[in-house]
Amino acid sequence: MNAVEADAAGAMALSPRARAVAACALFAIGLCLYGRTLHYDFVDWDDTAQVVENPWIRSLSLDHLESIFTQPVVASYFPLQSVTFMLDYALWGLDPRGFHAQSLLINALNAALAFWVLTRLTRNPELAFIAALLWSVHHTHVEAVAWVSARKEVLSSALLLLSLGTYLRARRSEALHRPAYAASVLLFGLAAAAKLTVASYLLFFLLVDRFEDAHLAPEQRRSIFYHLSTKLPYLVAALPFVWVNVRFQPVGLLGVTTGFDYMLVRGQAGWRYLWLLLGLLPGQPIYDPPPISHDPYLATATLLPLVVPPVAFAIALWRRYTNVASGLAWLIIGLLAPLAFPLVTYMADRYLYLPSLGLCWVLAAAISKLAFVPWRLRALNVVVALLLTAAPALWFAGLTWHYTPAWRNSESLWTYAVATSRDDRAASALSAELIRQSRFEEAERVQTQASLIGTAGYMNLAFLYLRRDQFEKALHATDQAIETLRVQPLPREDRSKLMFLRATALANLQHPAEAMTALRNALELDPNNASARATLEAIEPSAAPGPPAP
Repeated sequence: MNAVEADAAGAMALSPRARAVAACALFAIGLCLYGRTLHYDFVDWDDTAQVVENPWIRSLSLDHLESIFTQPVVASYFPLQSVTFMLDYALWGLDPRGFHAQSLLINALNAALAFWVLTRLTRNPELAFIAALLWSVHHTHVEAVAWVSARKEVLSSALLLLSLGTYLRARRSEALHRPAYAASVLLFGLAAAAKLTVASYLLFFLLVDRFEDAHLAPEQRRSIFYHLSTKLPYLVAALPFVWVNVRFQPVGLLGVTTGFDYMLVRGQAGWRYLWLLLGLLPGQPIYDPPPISHDPYLATATLLPLVVPPVAFAIALWRRYTNVASGLAWLIIGLLAPLAFPLVTYMADRYLYLPSLGLCWVLAAAISKLAFVPWRLRALNVVVALLLTAAPALWFAGLTWHYTPAWRNSESLWTYAVATSRDDRAASALSAELIRQSRFEEAERVQTQASLIGTAGYMNLAFLYLRRDQFEKALHATDQAIETLRVQPLPREDRSKLMFLRATALANLQHPAEAMTALRNALELDPNNASARATLEAIEPSAAPGPPAP
C-alpha cells in the first residue's frame, strides 16, 4: 500500500455495525437483481443430464455419493455440485424453483463474502464495499446464476472466498492459528471439489503472504520456504480432484492443430473477455470459434491480451499500487485455467464469474483514489464516491437485467443463441425444443434456415420429414447426419436413435433388408432402444436380440 492509499485507508473506517449493514445490503441487492430466476425452468443444456435424469441425486445414500465422487456426468467432474443437487432434490423433488433458490442464495452470499475478504485484505472497507457492489451486479454472472448446471461457479467461489478469509484470520496470529488454518485448507479442498479451476488461486494465497508481510517489521516476516510449505496442504487437498479431472475432462480445440494457432485462439478469447468484462460484448451461451490470421500485425495484436495484463501487474507491483496489483492478479490467476488448458469450450461467460472480481477491485481502487482525498470534507468525499460508483454499477446492472430473461427456459435460451451465434448447436437445440412442443412447422423452419447444420440438426430434419411422409428427404437427412458424425461424434444412445430413424425411412421406401440392418445396428448401439426393438420384433420376431440383462 503506497502513502496515498494508506492515508485514504486511515481516513475511511467503518464501525462493525456499518460493516454488517453493508454486507446485508450487498446480499439484498443480489436477491433483488436475480430474484426472478426463481420462476425459471430447467434448460435443455446439461440440466437434463445433471439434474432431471441424474439418478445419483435421487436419494441421500452412500452408494449415490460414491457414484458422484467417482464418476463424471456429461464428461465433467463437479462432485460437490451434484451433492448440492442431491440436497435440492431431497427438499423440492424436481421443482426448478428449489434449485434456482439455492443458486440465488449462494450468489447473494458471495457479494457479502467478497466484502468481508476485501475488507481484510485492503484494510479499507469503503474500497471493499465499492468492489463488492460492482461485482454483485456484474453482467458476466448471469449464466452462472440463472443456469442451474453452472452452480459450480457460484459454489466454488463461495468456498474459495471463505477459505481465503479464514486464511487471513489464521495469519493474523504470530504463528498460524491452527483451527482457522485447518478450516481454510478444508474449504479450499471443497472449492476444488465444486470446480477444480479455482485451485489456481493458490497462487493468490502466496501473493497475500507477500502483501501481508509488508505490514510487519522485517524481523517478523516469514521466509519464502515457510510460505511455500504452508501451501502444500492446500495442494494436497486439491490433488484428488486433479487426478479424476485428468481422467474424465475432454480437451482439445476443434480445428486447432499447432501451438501457435492455439495461442492465437487464446489471444482472441482474451480480447473477447476484455470486451465482455467492460460490457462492450453481449453475453452469450455459445461463442463461435474465432478466425485465425497469421498476418504478422494481426497476430501480434491478437496476442496482446496474453502479455499486457502481466506487464501491467508488474508495473503496479513496482509502483506499490497494491490494490491495482491485487485486482490484476486476481483477474489473471482466475483466467489461467480457461486460457492455458485446451478446454473444449474455448470461452464462456461463466468462466468470468470469479475473475471479474479482479476488474471490480481495480475499478474500486481508482474510484477510491479519486473520491477520498484528505483535504476534502468526508461527506463530500462520500458523495463523489457514490457518483463515481453509480455509473459502472448502473451500466453493469442494466446489462444483467437485460440478459437474464434469456435463461428463462429452453426456448428463450436457444432463441437468443440462434440470434447471437452461428453454431449449429443453437439451431438444433431450438428445433428440438419446438419438436417437443409439437410445433413442427416452426422447428423445420428454424432448422432449414440455419447457416450450419450438424448431426443433431439432420436428425431433427429426418424426424420432421418422416412425420410428413417425405421418406426420400428423411433418408437423405440420415445420410448427411452419418457424414457429419466424422467431425461431430455422438453418444451411442443418440447414434442408436439415428439408426432407428434411418430404418424407418428405409422400411417405408421398401428396402426391408437395409431397414433390418439399421435396426440391428440401433440395438447394438443401445440395447435399451425400445422403439427399435419393438419394430424389429414386429417385422421378424426371431431376429430381435433379447433385452439386456438387468
